Amino acid sequence: MKATIKKINVDEWEKIRKTSNVSSVFLQHKWISIVEESFSLKFVRYLAETSEGNFLIPCYICDDSFYQIGFIGYGGPLPVLGAPESLNYLDDMVQLMNNDLRRECRKIVTYPSDVLCYKSNKMLGRNSQTDIIRLVQDNDYMFQNVISGNARNSIRKAQKNNVIVKLIPETDLPLAHHLLTSTQNRVGASYRTDFLFFERMYTLDICHFWGGYLNNLLVCVSVFIQGENEVSYYLNGTDFNYRAYCPNYMVLWQAIEDGIANCKNIFDLGVSHYDNLVAFKKRWGSASVNIINIGN
Repeated sequence: MKATIKKINVDEWEKIRKTSNVSSVFLQHKWISIVEESFSLKFVRYLAETSEGNFLIPCYICDDSFYQIGFIGYGGPLPVLGAPESLNYLDDMVQLMNNDLRRECRKIVTYPSDVLCYKSNKMLGRNSQTDIIRLVQDNDYMFQNVISGNARNSIRKAQKNNVIVKLIPETDLPLAHHLLTSTQNRVGASYRTDFLFFERMYTLDICHFWGGYLNNLLVCVSVFIQGENEVSYYLNGTDFNYRAYCPNYMVLWQAIEDGIANCKNIFDLGVSHYDNLVAFKKRWGSASVNIINIGN
């Protein structure tokens, strides 16, 4: 075998994870814990060692017959300790985990990367894309030189419309969830975010729930997850009746400013599932990078 694996505990996982130069918002222990609890999964932490370096492997056991690497959000394998971004030993790693877990790996979702090397003789992969903004630690520069004139005008329009952006209070969670699931229905999303999971996310300090308000009425909600170096745009819901007031622009700009204030360098806008969303994200000076979806 070209790779070896071993199980590690939470403390080891967190210590090693922070040595990676790759974004790992969805591999934080706090996030993993609520995913396990909300979806009745078991999480197993592996450290894989290869001649190219070490990789963290996040394994979610789904039932008696299969597991997957990554579940909600992006997965791994995550290169650590200066390892190159490579999946050259993927087949070896998966076979070792199949034997150890006595289950089959059905799916792997990698982190966003333009240089990720993928090689497998056994599992088919396909690419999707997310959009990344490289944050500059200067709000005025970001506003004037990174985001588009269209985005700037929409932010100004929201300000003229008296859109107020603030962290959503707990009392507004039911309405925020309704806005989210109504939006998922409207755009034909393949999933609906469960309220219990939504509520658990709200309790995490790494999850920021920003809301756009008009006359004290919540008209849009966005959920952002923060890591050590990055912010990920995870969920959004909007009252379609108030789209012309541009509340989403104000909310996203607030989240970007918050990311800058917290010294983040990467702002991940997430995978887009329809053309209008792709166009919206391009207005923020983003660049597309690949995510490899492997398996079923």
